Amino acid sequence: REEEQKQQEEEAARQREEAEKKRLKDEEEAKRQQEQQQQQQQATAAAAAVPPQPSSEAAVAQPSAAEPPAPAAAEAAVAASSGPISQGVSCQEDYERLRADFGPKDAQVVGIAKAKGEAKMALLQIKKEVSPHVAAIVPAVPVCKRVINELCQVLAKHQADPLNGFYSMLALATRFVPSKQTGDVGDKLIYGYAAVGVHVGLAFPEFLRIWRYLMHKACPLTAPVCPSGPSADQALGREKDEDADAWNTRVGLCMRQFAVFLQTDINAALIPDMVAGRFAGRLPAHPFGLDRAWVWTATVLNFPPEVLQARRDVWTTALAYMLDRAGHALLGRYRWQCGKLLAVIQGQYLPLVSAQAAGGDTDNVSLKVGVQMLQDFFEAYHKGGVRPCEARTLDAAGSGQVG
Repeated sequence: REEEQKQQEEEAARQREEAEKKRLKDEEEAKRQQEQQQQQQQATAAAAAVPPQPSSEAAVAQPSAAEPPAPAAAEAAVAASSGPISQGVSCQEDYERLRADFGPKDAQVVGIAKAKGEAKMALLQIKKEVSPHVAAIVPAVPVCKRVINELCQVLAKHQADPLNGFYSMLALATRFVPSKQTGDVGDKLIYGYAAVGVHVGLAFPEFLRIWRYLMHKACPLTAPVCPSGPSADQALGREKDEDADAWNTRVGLCMRQFAVFLQTDINAALIPDMVAGRFAGRLPAHPFGLDRAWVWTATVLNFPPEVLQARRDVWTTALAYMLDRAGHALLGRYRWQCGKLLAVIQGQYLPLVSAQAAGGDTDNVSLKVGVQMLQDFFEAYHKGGVRPCEARTLDAAGSGQVG
């Protein structure tokens, strides 16, 4: 009887041990499935965050052998302070900070410009100092380097006075934001503009913040913002009496310029002389670069579907231009992680707007153009042939003649 009891106890112990092993195995499998599901949800949601970046003065922007982690959380974006992007600030919060920082100063400048007196003449003089240098920009390294140094000297001269310092940067930034007055300056020139603007920003980080403020003001889709309701079009930057096609054209120009700025590489030959000593032997980080392009794209895909559908024409235009100009660079940096984000666009967004473009949509013309751009991008992508725009490469020694 004792032997039988002993066997029963051993059998019970064995069963408990097997049950414990099975429990641990089941927990491990459940954990694995949960992690896999979370990864799939993150990819589907295309959630955006910014990988930590060092300061623009301390960072080395050389490519590493390891692939950088793509941003993965939904609530990250750009810091309002000068310098690179940081975590913890949403796109909407960043947009509001820029408006709070520069809106009152911008309004003050507008008031001075409408009045008469010495203050207005001083602002006009600053504008005259900036304009010839911008007009001299062509997509060639020697020309851009000369213009960068000249513009840095102009900006530095006015920084002692807060208003004049702000206006000198505002006057320059205004030239790099598409408008009805500037129209389409062409592919070659916008890459020259971006090279000059980004490298001037190494010496004057506040300049790039002002440029972003003006770009978001002209085209809030670049922020991006997520308005809804009857005043949504106005909140997205549609001007009074502006028809849908004209609005889409302007959105396309702004998004193209915005994306080109974000994907512009820092070039050692273009670092301003006045700050070259800070970066001896290394390249600084882009003050506002590709991580922001990732944040922008994923943030848009996280917007409520009904918001995107309400203005599917302009959002399709915006997505198309972001991929058209920054898609190659995003794939180069984030590779398979970018592929997940692109799968969301192609698998979920594109089929819907393609069907609407093929139907009797009221914004059919503009929507068709955006859809075709997206289809062309994905056709090249699946053939392994997404290429950067030829105009992206500045002439190393030539004149960069445009036209």
